[in-house]
Amino acid sequence: MKSNKVLGAVLFLVILVLFFTACDTGKKDKDPIALSGTHVISVGHDFTGIIKQDDSLWMCGNNFAGRFGDGTKDSVSTFKNVMTDVQSISFGRAFSMFIKKDGTLWASGTNTYGQWGNGLRATNSIAEQVMKNVKFVSAGTDHTAIIKNDDTLWVTGKNNDGQLGDGTTEQKAAFIKIMDDVKFVSAGENHTVLLKKDNTLWVFGGNESGQLGDGTTDKSIIPKQVMTDVKFASAGEQTTGAVKTDDTLWMCGNNKFGKLGNGTTENQTEFIKIMDNVKMVSVARENTAILKNDGTLWVCGDKSIGRPEGLDINTHNKGITTPLQLADDVKYVGVGYHYVAFVKNDNTLWTCGHNGFGQLGNGNRHDRVDKPIKVVDNVKK
Repeated sequence: MKSNKVLGAVLFLVILVLFFTACDTGKKDKDPIALSGTHVISVGHDFTGIIKQDDSLWMCGNNFAGRFGDGTKDSVSTFKNVMTDVQSISFGRAFSMFIKKDGTLWASGTNTYGQWGNGLRATNSIAEQVMKNVKFVSAGTDHTAIIKNDDTLWVTGKNNDGQLGDGTTEQKAAFIKIMDDVKFVSAGENHTVLLKKDNTLWVFGGNESGQLGDGTTDKSIIPKQVMTDVKFASAGEQTTGAVKTDDTLWMCGNNKFGKLGNGTTENQTEFIKIMDNVKMVSVARENTAILKNDGTLWVCGDKSIGRPEGLDINTHNKGITTPLQLADDVKYVGVGYHYVAFVKNDNTLWTCGHNGFGQLGNGNRHDRVDKPIKVVDNVKK
């Protein structure tokens, strides 16, 4: 009898462990920082970075102004190891931001607008430490937003349209604090979007195409709430994508080449629903990539980022206005200028699209618009 009681107690504890493990896994899946994949991959304007399982950072593509951070300025078409002990990365138009495993923030490349946040505007090809206690970074075209370990949001850089959200349009060369209780941020071309810990979506900056989603084209130099129940968001060039907690995708803003995915090329000043069962979205200059819960990757916008299933290039001369499937078994994705990079569940990196600077990492500089190609193994899990 006693042994039966012991066995029963053990089984009960095992069930509890499995239950809470499952719950914890679900929470991680809803974590916007985890969903973003920035601890693994970042795609800039024309350069790409990937973190491997040993926490080493590998980069390829355009190295103008030394954005690789290793002291060089030569572009390469094959991934090269540039840094160790890297936790997370995010790339802007011509600069790079790196978070190391000790929580320090580093920057390299152009710094014309103060986007490094180090108080200066000097460009450097050697990565420089600019802040401590950072857990997340998002680099926009020419501005940067970070979340510190205390969940405060800090911003720096270009601010001509109020994309720093500090109530001015003055550039900042050093990080300034904007808001508390922030769990995710995405910096776009001239606007910024963020998620607070209560899952509300806040926006600020330029709004000429309706990218703030407030029904107007008026810019906002301070944060304003536009949506509730949001689990993930992405700011691109005058476009915003938001995934709600019910896994529906909503888009607004510039619709060049149909990158909103609603079947038209007309701009939208309010968020419109596009798709169900979505995990995350990545928005760039002329393309959008959508990752669904089943691991399928869908794309819309300019048709140069692959040949998705169902694409007839003769009837899509103005772009892909309705999302088409590009790949499956995908867990992270990033979109650059006319190209896409994604990580599959077997921890391999795949790329396709424009390749003028070797940003696809496949050893040449020829565009690859037919099918994605595998370029890296052993990507960080």
